[in-house]
Amino acid sequence: MRNKKRNSIRFDTDQIMRNIIKGNYRRIGSGTARRVFDLDNGYVAKVAKNNKGIAQNKAEFEIASGRRCRLFARVALTTKDYSLLIMERAERINSMSDVLQYFNVRDNNQLFQLKEFENIPELDLCIADLCRPVNWGMIKNRPVIVDYGFTYSVKNKYYHKQAFRF
Repeated sequence: MRNKKRNSIRFDTDQIMRNIIKGNYRRIGSGTARRVFDLDNGYVAKVAKNNKGIAQNKAEFEIASGRRCRLFARVALTTKDYSLLIMERAERINSMSDVLQYFNVRDNNQLFQLKEFENIPELDLCIADLCRPVNWGMIKNRPVIVDYGFTYSVKNKYYHKQAFRF
């Protein structure tokens, strides 16, 4: 188990996985690579379905590690194999207008020009993916990015079909 920092809440990843398998946690999201479960304690569990999900969990852990940026939901921990990641739970937003309004900008172009977003290119994040409201949530009335594992590296390795030339 890789802890980003010491938490007041202790997590037993084996017990969390047993509870997920038993259906004890409500599934609140699902994509091509991961399922997200509400742990009912202010955190969610992101469970990898495949290698894509493992890569996304690893990317989120690495981005969150060493960053005190308030733009990202905090990662509490991940398993050594990155098959499970525990992250702060955020409330869903209805549209990007919630984010734009908070930052007092008119559109996504203005949003990503703000100082808060200046490190996005060095983090390998896909800006187009961050324009989707499903990747955002609210924690303490502040918009945060909750799904930031779809980096260009992950995209290029797992989501681009290679063209074969003969």
